[in-house]
Amino acid sequence: SILGGTWESPDFSAWFVDGSVEYDWSSRWYLRMFAHYYEDDGLIRDPTIISSAQPALNTLMAGLGLRWAGENLTVDVSAGPYFTRYDSLPPNAGDFENLYRGHDWWMFKTAIAYHF
Repeated sequence: SILGGTWESPDFSAWFVDGSVEYDWSSRWYLRMFAHYYEDDGLIRDPTIISSAQPALNTLMAGLGLRWAGENLTVDVSAGPYFTRYDSLPPNAGDFENLYRGHDWWMFKTAIAYHF
């Protein structure tokens, strides 16, 4: 597990937590569950100014992974949903309403390593 954060002047803060659990069921095959959560308080300081500064955000990603580890070759695949949610924008920021709206994504990852 990993926990981190940042606090910046004048008024920005963010934090995250990552965690994973892996099960070895045959010394070559590994099953993994993982999750990642991120939250910040956004960068909009003056809502009367139209800008592209993002509103507060929180994200959640969770998924499953499968890894096979041979003598020289390792193959890892993982997938899971990824959710993003922004706080509402000020009324005068309509130009950015599609940029900063919540999205749901799917994450797919494949990694291959070969040791010569």
